[in-house]
Amino acid sequence: MKKVLLFLVMFLAISLSVFAQNDGYYWYKGEKISLVPSESTVNVITTAEFQTIQLTTLGFEVISEVVDQSALQTRKIVKTVLPFINKKILKQ
Repeated sequence: MKKVLLFLVMFLAISLSVFAQNDGYYWYKGEKISLVPSESTVNVITTAEFQTIQLTTLGFEVISEVVDQSALQTRKIVKTVLPFINKKILKQ
């Protein structure tokens, strides 16, 4: 009986954690705002010494570059546009 109860508790805990993050949203002034992932940009997290010129030679367009010192190691976060995305899509 204890094994069955333990199994049910574990199954319930796992199933709740799987379905907890299905849809992304946040609440703002009582209104539910849906989050839509960007299909045209990518955040690249690297070491602080990384040179962004390496991304531009691969065809990426660098939008922004931020040095983050809040983690244990200083890192650089580079926001880029994917090279295969049509520029007309981005202007819409």
